[in-house]
Amino acid sequence: MNEIKDYLATIDKKVDDVLHAQKSAELARVIGAGLDIRSAMTVREQAGRVDETTWSTVQGRTHTITDALGWALLQLDALAERVESTTRIGDLATTAREAESEVRELLAVLARCFELQDALDVLRLDRVLDVSPAELDGHRLALNADRQDRRERITRETERLMARMDAACTANSKVLLHSTASRAVVGSVNRVGIAVDDFHRPLGIEFGRHPLEATRWRDAARDPGQLKTAAAEAGRKTLAGAAGLGTLGALGALGLLAKKATQDGD
Repeated sequence: MNEIKDYLATIDKKVDDVLHAQKSAELARVIGAGLDIRSAMTVREQAGRVDETTWSTVQGRTHTITDALGWALLQLDALAERVESTTRIGDLATTAREAESEVRELLAVLARCFELQDALDVLRLDRVLDVSPAELDGHRLALNADRQDRRERITRETERLMARMDAACTANSKVLLHSTASRAVVGSVNRVGIAVDDFHRPLGIEFGRHPLEATRWRDAARDPGQLKTAAAEAGRKTLAGAAGLGTLGALGALGLLAKKATQDGD
């Protein structure tokens, strides 16, 4: 729980600011749950136990946390779908750039939910210790299994997010005609990957993603797939009447792009 707090302290925006900015009713309730749980933790630290009155203020908050966690995971999935469905490289650069901040905010929500659930579990175990100490080990094992399941679900969804963003980036790489935009997409996707990796670390999750590398223009010029893509687009935009030339037509168009390559530093 302390490691998650350290992570939350390093992100750009305060998590409560993120929560306040959302219109979701589930997230609005997280703020209230957080206040109640923090208050209960303070009582626990000062009194050395969790009495019935303190426990009664937080015992129903689990659904609030799990609802918000589920909402955030659905938002990550919707974001990945938006990236996947964007095929124009210029639009993809914009979408990927917007995804950088959106993913960070959603990861912050997930981290806060994880932190609050950990705190709630601590309170629950202390309450069991106070009233039924013989049942403590059983509760501890059950809560540990639940925590592991929650962590695995988050792992699956965040890794799936990165796999889909990586695939969209690779599938829509159009370096010959859009080298600047293509590099921007790669940069945004890699920064999202770094944010996900930073989020995984306090949860003890091993990610193992390798950053994407932007394709150099001269390397793209030797790639038949890149040539075909450039030929199709160049045929539509600047080679009207020569679209049927296919790759040969693209090779002629590449001469017109040499200056662009020099300007882009490729």
